[in-house]
Order: sequence, then structure tokens, then C-alpha cells
Amino acid sequence: MQKSTAGGSIPKWQFILAIVALFLSSFSTLADNLMAPVANSVYIAFADAPEAVINFTLTGPSLIGIPACLVAGILCDRFDKKAILVFGFAVFVVGANFATAIDNIYYFLFMRILYVSVGWGVTATAALAILADMFSDENEHAKYVGWYNAVMAAFGSAIAIVAGNLAVGDWQNAFHIYWISIPILVMVVIFVPSGKKLRSMRASRGEASAPETAAAISADSSESIKRWWVRPIPFYILVFVSQMCFLAMMYMISVYVEGAGVGDAAFAGTLTSIQGICTLVFSFLFGFFFKKMHDTVHLVPIIGIGVCFIVMGAFPTQPVALFASALIGCLWGILYSWFWAHCVDIVPASKAGTSTGIVNVVTGFGTLCTSYLFTGLMGLGFEPAQAWGGYGVILVVVGAICVVAYLASRKKSAHGGLDLEAEK
Repeated sequence: MQKSTAGGSIPKWQFILAIVALFLSSFSTLADNLMAPVANSVYIAFADAPEAVINFTLTGPSLIGIPACLVAGILCDRFDKKAILVFGFAVFVVGANFATAIDNIYYFLFMRILYVSVGWGVTATAALAILADMFSDENEHAKYVGWYNAVMAAFGSAIAIVAGNLAVGDWQNAFHIYWISIPILVMVVIFVPSGKKLRSMRASRGEASAPETAAAISADSSESIKRWWVRPIPFYILVFVSQMCFLAMMYMISVYVEGAGVGDAAFAGTLTSIQGICTLVFSFLFGFFFKKMHDTVHLVPIIGIGVCFIVMGAFPTQPVALFASALIGCLWGILYSWFWAHCVDIVPASKAGTSTGIVNVVTGFGTLCTSYLFTGLMGLGFEPAQAWGGYGVILVVVGAICVVAYLASRKKSAHGGLDLEAEK
């Protein structure tokens, strides 16, 4: 039995194992959730080290991962994506499994830079680029991107829970969870198709490789490829704003909960868990929604999440917070999956890897700005609930702009069609 992919047909068993290996490589993306239950132990263990060094050890590697994503994306468009994926995940395996081998803060920092920045940045970008290569049908691609994100979310939840239990006796025991990365690396090496294999599969379907396509393109089209980055700029801005606002649900939820008098830290954790579970479920369902809605699949989630933030800010009660968190999680599962499906659809095929890397970079900066936006709003005199509503206003405005842009594009397409009919 054969499975249709972007490159032609491969045996079903090979396709399944390749997809499983790519999905499992998402372990590296949220592997740093391990630090949530052990962060305080790190401060105690390295109490003699400068506090600034400890702070950077905990959060700095994520920042360094941002340029790693961009570099990986560019490399994916020039070299064998599988080789880049194997390199990134191998770096992750080494850094994660040997992070606590030496009791020294600078060694620990170096290893965290390896597995958090290089390991995550390179692996996630290459895996998503390969996933895009494997499907010519956008509906199929969207479905598997959603599943990839769902597996990633499941890993993130499991890592935090298991690591917390392992760390009860000794915080370094939490790092034993990274042992699972070793068999995952073996699967990636064995089952993920190489660049040569993907090219041969494309050829079997009559699809030219990127260099062959470039050679056959006209001068005008070549010029448009040189300016390929212009068209997706609004999309990248949308990703940045959406990520910056949504991540408040992860990083600032306890500030909202306690500041607005909704509950305590335990209730904040409950909201985060509910949101995470709903995100996981609707990531699995993203392919269904994409098939039905296509170009409009992102509009309802953006506006819906914004409205939920506004309602949480205007009516800060536990029932409202519970319902809104669940709905936000559902809508985010769709919106976040759309980021990765759409980023390769709006650029030339030869720039898919670079576009994926840029989205990783943009989401990284969005994450970085989440807390600054919240504290900035509070610095202007807003209460926590009002600041929370501020996130919602931003998203609703952005969503409205997206609706207007979509309607304008539809109108332009309709006029274009009428002009063609008139010429005939």
C-alpha cells in the first residue's frame, strides 16, 4: 500500500515511521519545561555563582535559540534537510543528557545553550521544513502540522509532570527524562527521508527541484523570487502580535489571577492546564478546520481569543476565567498550527525552510515581549484585569484588519476575474 506525499509514493510503513520520527523530534521544542519544577533548586545548587549568571542560565538560552532558528531555515534551503535535522537533534541529545555531568554553573550554562538554543532552534525548523516537503496537498500538510503541534504539546505537559516527580529526591534526576531522546535520534537517523530521497520522489511526480525550477523561471519571475520576503511581512507581524498576546496565558496568568482577585497560584495552574489540554485536542483537529475554511481559518481564532481576553478583563471571576481559558486553548490550537502550515504556502518552495525559520524567530521575539507588554500596560496605570483586556483589544484590532485585508483580496480577485472575462 502506498502513501501519497509531495514527492510521490512511498511504502506506507516507511511513511508512518518517517512521520513518527518527525513528530517525536518535537520533544526538543518544549523539553525546557523541565526547568519549571527545578528552577529554585538551581538557584540553591549554584548559590555561590553570580545571580546574573544563574538568571541567564535559566532564560538566556531561549534567546540565543532565536538566531539559531533563522540560520537553520536558511541552511534548510541550501543543504540536505535531514542532515540538518540530525545535527540539531544530536546536539540536543548531547547537551541535554550531559548537562549535569559536571557540577559547575558555566558548564551547565554551556550545555543548556547547546540543547535549548542550538538543539531546539535547528531541530524544530528542519523538522517542519521536511514535513512541508513531504506533502503536495495543502490539506494533508495542514493536518500533519496540527498533529505535530499536538504531539509537541503532549510532550510539554508530560515533561513538566515527570520531571517534577523525578526531582523530588535530587533536582539533577529530572534530567533523566532526556534519555528518551536517544532512541528518538536513532529513529530520526533511520526513518526520516533524506534530501536525495525527497528530490527523487518529487521527480517521480514530475515536480522539478528548486534549482531546476529557478533555471526555468522568467526574468520577471526571478525578480519576484528575489523579493520573496515582501509578501509574507504582514503574516510575520501577525504571528508576532498573536504570540506576544497569547503567551500571557502561560507567563502572566498568575499575575492576572492574583492581581484581579480571581484565585491563587493553584487556580492559575488549573487555567494553564485546561488551556494546554484544549490546545492539544484542537491541534489534532486543525486539519479538519483547514479543509473547511482554508484562507479564513485564522480569522475566528484571532478575534475569538481577543474577545476572551477582554471578557476575562471585564468580568474577572472564576467561572469566566475557566470558560475563557478553555476556549482560548481551543482557538490557539487552530491558530498556532496555521502559522506553520501557512508560512510555507506564501513563499516560493525554495524558501520554505527560511520562512519556517523566520516564524520560529518571530515567535521567539513575541514570547520575549509578552511580559514587557503586560508590565508596560500596568506602568501606565492599568490594573491587572485591565491590562489583560488590553491584550484582547490588540488582538481584536489585528483580527479586524485581517478581515478587511481578506475582503479586499477577495474583491481584487473578483475584479481580476471580470477583467479576464471582458478581454475574452
